Amino acid sequence: MLANGELVRYGGKRLKDVTGFNMVQLFVGSEGTLGVIVGITLKLLPLPAYRRTLMAPFPSLESAASAVPAILQRGVIPCALEFMEQACLKAIEERRGESVPHSDAAATLLIEVDGNHEDTLDREMEIIGDVLFEHGALDLDVADGPTKQAALWAMRRAAGEAVKGISPYKEEDTVVPRANLPKLVKGVHEICDRHGVRMICYGHAGDGNIHVNLLRGDSGSDEWNRRCAKAIPEIFEMTVSLGGTISGEHGIGFVQKNYLKQGLSSTAIDSMRAVKQALDPKGILNPSKIFPDP
Repeated sequence: MLANGELVRYGGKRLKDVTGFNMVQLFVGSEGTLGVIVGITLKLLPLPAYRRTLMAPFPSLESAASAVPAILQRGVIPCALEFMEQACLKAIEERRGESVPHSDAAATLLIEVDGNHEDTLDREMEIIGDVLFEHGALDLDVADGPTKQAALWAMRRAAGEAVKGISPYKEEDTVVPRANLPKLVKGVHEICDRHGVRMICYGHAGDGNIHVNLLRGDSGSDEWNRRCAKAIPEIFEMTVSLGGTISGEHGIGFVQKNYLKQGLSSTAIDSMRAVKQALDPKGILNPSKIFPDP
């Protein structure tokens, strides 16, 4: 439903459709600022018949991050490739009250491949294993069945709650081309250390997407906010310099809107404002979101 109350349908069950602008992607990505979605058509995909899951510990953040683009360069595309640093694993242990595999390692990768041909998956696992050891993996922990797979993923799903449960936090959603992942991981730590801000990162390394969680800890609220106000723009500046941007999946919303100009040019922002003005001239749809304050 548009801002003037009219109903309009974009997309459908067709596999191909380039009739006019790609309005489906525009509305899906607009964070509710261009219209109210009142109905959706979903495509359902069958689950692959087989999957293989492994966890690998590394002696450093950079060695774990460097293995990610190397796997992809060898022609293997995992369905999941997750990064967790040691502090994240320790937080999970504390939250769940039980030990976590390889929590003494500087960082770990959780990797899964799936498909309908077991022999293909076994070969992909061999390639992944070779790459991981080439980049300094200390071990290779292969899940030997559904129970172990479920345990590893339950641990990963606990990461967000565990880290955010430590103290008040600010989460930045950095994303870079995957080849620059090692520089991103190293850079965010250097920036936070320089400004005295405790930080824990984890995320979807296979997408180049790392969640940087800035924790208040024992710092006073005012002091922590001052430190974050210095650290966050530097994190985004460094991310953009690596070919990245300021949000991989969380969107901009209200909290990040005044950083938007670090991720986009003024011309790009103005063009988006023009679309907003055309479809919602009174500004009634999710107002005061995405665009920087005047």
